[in-house]
Amino acid sequence: MHVLRPHLRSSLQLKTTSDHALAAGVATSAKAEKQVPTNLKGRSKSSQEWLSRQLADPYVEKARMSNYR
Repeated sequence: MHVLRPHLRSSLQLKTTSDHALAAGVATSAKAEKQVPTNLKGRSKSSQEWLSRQLADPYVEKARMSNYR
């Protein structure tokens, strides 16, 4: 990934499970706010688990906010 060229970054798309609930006007819980990668098709089980752990890591989130990732 290149910091200065966002088009070269990987295309990992995220979807919160509460998107549909919010559209329907349903109250959501903290568990429903969990981020789920949408493009896991074709990836191995270990890769899927790693991506889920990576998305839940607070250090990764902080680095992403600082444009390091």
